[in-house]
Amino acid sequence: MNKRLLSSLGILLLSLGVEAQEFSNTPDLQINFDEPNWVFDVSTEVMEEREPRLDPNESVLGDALRPLLNNGDYQASALLMETAIADGAVLSPALQHILGQVYMALQDNSNAKQAFLNAIDVMPNFTRAHQRLGLIYLQEQAYDNARTHLSKTIELGAADAETYGQLAFANLQDYSAWSAINGYQQALLLEPDNQQWQQGLLFSLISAKHFPAAQALIDEMLSKDQDNRELWLQSSNIALNNDAPLSALTRLEIALKMGASSENDAANQIIAAQLHLQYGSTARAVDLMLASLDASTEYYSTIEEAIAWLIYNQQWQESERLISAGLESWNNLSPLQESKLLSHRGALALSQNNSDDASTYLNQAVELDPANGEALLSLADLQASQQRYIQAALLYTRAESIEAFQERALLGHAQLAIDQGDYRQAVELLNRALIANPARQDLDQNIQTLNRIILNEN
Repeated sequence: MNKRLLSSLGILLLSLGVEAQEFSNTPDLQINFDEPNWVFDVSTEVMEEREPRLDPNESVLGDALRPLLNNGDYQASALLMETAIADGAVLSPALQHILGQVYMALQDNSNAKQAFLNAIDVMPNFTRAHQRLGLIYLQEQAYDNARTHLSKTIELGAADAETYGQLAFANLQDYSAWSAINGYQQALLLEPDNQQWQQGLLFSLISAKHFPAAQALIDEMLSKDQDNRELWLQSSNIALNNDAPLSALTRLEIALKMGASSENDAANQIIAAQLHLQYGSTARAVDLMLASLDASTEYYSTIEEAIAWLIYNQQWQESERLISAGLESWNNLSPLQESKLLSHRGALALSQNNSDDASTYLNQAVELDPANGEALLSLADLQASQQRYIQAALLYTRAESIEAFQERALLGHAQLAIDQGDYRQAVELLNRALIANPARQDLDQNIQTLNRIILNEN
């Protein structure tokens, strides 16, 4: 009767020793794509009721400026006006505005900004001066100032798509996503086919975590531009954030099959591989990971985690492909990293009943990293299966000192004690496991069974 009890107890202990592994980093995944190149233009439409004119005493300077401006000779234009200022002339708002435009053409935003501010000081409702100041502040990433002048521009009547788009961009950068949404919607109302406003609205919706609306918008954009790889990547990222991993995977695969186009491709291949491990094809996942391998160890952690997951799910061939490729490709592995791979290789050898190779790999893993709990436990189990109880006990004891592996080590050690008929030690080890993890109340039944056996023996 005791043998049957012990056999049943042993199976129970071993089955409780390892928790199911999950490839569980989906919530952290983010598709990589190139951000659009934001380009802003300034309307040159004249607002007659608020546009200043040259003062009568500036006619001579104006006549001299006109041919220079018509010929695009901005250096000479700036010099002419600067000379006039040096000679004591006080430029009107109209000429200050022209000077600001000239400086902008010369990419001298500092002087341009001052010229527009001078114009506004004299004429606070000078619409185009506010508009151009808003653009300069956008370029300087001074978004509070940009919003002040762009809002004033709209208030003064220049409610064109460009100004709405610029104001929306400033709001988005200043983390006011909902106001940015409204601004881009106004811009799109005026220019419904403008891709920049569509992209701006898309980014605003994503920033506001309004993923269903973002997905609807990008699907509309894709219906008109199905060969746009970046849109497919963005679409995949939105689906991922919208808790639709299968849709994200489908969209990401479409983008990847369009061919390489940026430095983000390896990262996106890894993300696709992670999604395939959870929802798709294991073989495709491994192919993608292999395609991303190079001499660097940038994706080592993800690939190593995938190997562990494949081994747990008995995908021996696929895990071997990754281990072999990794050891061949990675030329700067740390001892800890190499130890993990050797530990996995040992597990593969065990799955093939190749005890000699398993022992070799696992011993090498432990030599490289004495704190490799997985290797210690696998080696202890191997020694125990070969009835090398003293060596196995020493390995379990070493693993018990590693917090992440303590419970499994205590259970394995308890099983070893049962196999040797040392039930008192088994009870002691199980009690320690229960103290370490009070949630494991299921162990109490095992402890009671062993205590009954001890009493019967007495």
